[in-house]
Amino acid sequence: MADLLQKAASWLNDRLKESASTIVEYRRGSSTISELKATVGQSLLRLSDEVGGVQIERTDADFLIAAADLDAGGIASPPQRGDVIARTVGNTTYLYEVRTFGSEPEWRWSDPHHVLVRVHTKLIGTE
Repeated sequence: MADLLQKAASWLNDRLKESASTIVEYRRGSSTISELKATVGQSLLRLSDEVGGVQIERTDADFLIAAADLDAGGIASPPQRGDVIARTVGNTTYLYEVRTFGSEPEWRWSDPHHVLVRVHTKLIGTE
């Protein structure tokens, strides 16, 4: 049954890329993956502080990317803090840095079969 569910997760990822993705560029140091398909989202993260308080923080953008697409592009997953995702909207290219928020990791699996990664980012500028 698990094999059938993994095939279904891959099929759903393919439909998501076809119907709801945008083209981005993924950068790590001098390595770049151009023409990478990613779905843009956002997350509300509940962060705890040292004294038991809770703070809610919203990521500027989350990018859902197939882990296999990162590996095939020459940038081994998982995403790393400091990586940059460039997204062009109109004539402006927005730069998003992969980063952690509080004790949250910079990425997490978006499905139980490890097909998609959800990458948390912060807008750092334009080019």
